[in-house]
Amino acid sequence: MDLIKSDGMKISLSEEDLAQLSSPEKIQRAIDEKRAFAFDIFKDQDMIGFALLRQFSSDGFFLWDFAIDAAWQGKGYGETALRELITLLKKEYHAQVLTLTYNYGNLRAKKLYEKIGFRETNVVRQNEIHEVDMELLLTGAIMVLKIREHGEMADTAAKWFHSKWRVPLEAYQESIGECLAGGGAVPQWYLAVDGDRIAGGVGIIENDFHDRKDLAPNACALYVEPEYRCRGIAGQLLQYVCDDMHSFGIDTLYLITDHTSFYEQYGWSFLCMVQGDDEPDMTRMYVHTIEN
Repeated sequence: MDLIKSDGMKISLSEEDLAQLSSPEKIQRAIDEKRAFAFDIFKDQDMIGFALLRQFSSDGFFLWDFAIDAAWQGKGYGETALRELITLLKKEYHAQVLTLTYNYGNLRAKKLYEKIGFRETNVVRQNEIHEVDMELLLTGAIMVLKIREHGEMADTAAKWFHSKWRVPLEAYQESIGECLAGGGAVPQWYLAVDGDRIAGGVGIIENDFHDRKDLAPNACALYVEPEYRCRGIAGQLLQYVCDDMHSFGIDTLYLITDHTSFYEQYGWSFLCMVQGDDEPDMTRMYVHTIEN
């Protein structure tokens, strides 16, 4: 996904969505008068979204408007685009604080922003205005990156996963290479990063070395560095891959593990015992399904 500097909003929105934003005239005036700057959001060659921002301090930014084109909604692109925008603000603008406001009662927006990590700071209710102010502190914020969109991380990712699991480096390099080639939804690889540091990672492959080839695809290689544990990063990674697979039309994922009470807290359920390749003992298989 790419964010390109914009000279005005060009996407198509429903009347309901337009009611949640500033008027097109106000947006255009703010851009023309340099009181705000904007990005067009692209998926491959398709423009799918728009973001308008205002800088209110040396490291503070206000997300004035944010929208996904009506034809691209409901596919997880809003979350992906917002995470990409945050990464860009941190890297290129050295942002430490991002604020926003949404109309009270807009539960879809509330759910998205809370999932990203925004917290409510104030509720404004006066005359006909009923809005909720939110804030995200970007210092120390963990971001999840899709390796397919960050090819520059491929070698680093392969070496990092290899260092955590008893799997040859060449196997990770080959799988990540297939991910970058973009031949299908699987395989996929993800890293949770804290600035330039890798905090954790996870992959999606067809089969995680077990005899139930019919139970696919599999989440695999989930790992969080010890200093980053107990901060919800494993859950963030698991939710992220489920949402990303959903955007490909895959709503059911499987994984194998020796844990007995870890994955349940993230919505996964024990399914059955399976036989691992070249393993003497059976191992536990879990399943996660997104309910439409």
